[in-house]
Amino acid sequence: MSAEHSHDYHLVDPSPWPIVGTIAGATSFFGLILFMHPDFFGEGMEGLLTSLGLWVIAPGIVLLFITGWFWWRDVIREAEYEGFHKPVVQLGMRYGMALFICSEVMFFAAFFWAFFGASLFPREFPYDLPGGVWPPEGIVTFDAFDLPFLNTLILLMSGVTVTWAHHALIEGDRKGLERGLAITIFLGTAGTSGRCVMNRKDKKRLDVVRKKLQTLKQQLAGIKQQNDEPGEMDRIQKEIDKFEEESRTLKSGQ
Repeated sequence: MSAEHSHDYHLVDPSPWPIVGTIAGATSFFGLILFMHPDFFGEGMEGLLTSLGLWVIAPGIVLLFITGWFWWRDVIREAEYEGFHKPVVQLGMRYGMALFICSEVMFFAAFFWAFFGASLFPREFPYDLPGGVWPPEGIVTFDAFDLPFLNTLILLMSGVTVTWAHHALIEGDRKGLERGLAITIFLGTAGTSGRCVMNRKDKKRLDVVRKKLQTLKQQLAGIKQQNDEPGEMDRIQKEIDKFEEESRTLKSGQ
């Protein structure tokens, strides 16, 4: 159908892969939520929801790979065998990639701006940073030169290897292209796994704190019934409720 037009622009035929990819992404995302927050519906269902999350993630990821495989197959066929990627189409793709990179730069610039603004000038944010200190009071930081440092190195190395693969593609070196992409995929998998390990460690630590606070709250509730100074016990219990809420907030932000 595209070949019937007299211009060089490529009007693609209807494709099922956008909607299939959307369903696959939504399925994987929903399963990931169940896996990472199994206590969302209350206690007693953590084991069930964790297992259910894994069973939901698996078909979503498989469907994502299937979508990528067949969608790229269609693009390669249109470009290499049907000749629809004329110079004007290639130029549009270059512009699209350049705009995407610019949007990523601005996206991360906002995060870095917020971080450095709060960390370098904490007294300028009295409502968000009580006490005017950074890190905020009550926040326990991790060792930046442990797993986060390793993950940063992996990220930088993956940039090097994908650039190697790009230059190999330009020079027609298919072996170099395959090796560069294979190493990049391996590094990406390793970096994602490291991030999952960090999240799992933080989740276990926060779960322990939260359970201890719940136990202490129940004990104080029993003491309160026999105490002659309920006002003091109310104050203590409010402090415990505050710390428990902060632990839930920390957990949701990991």
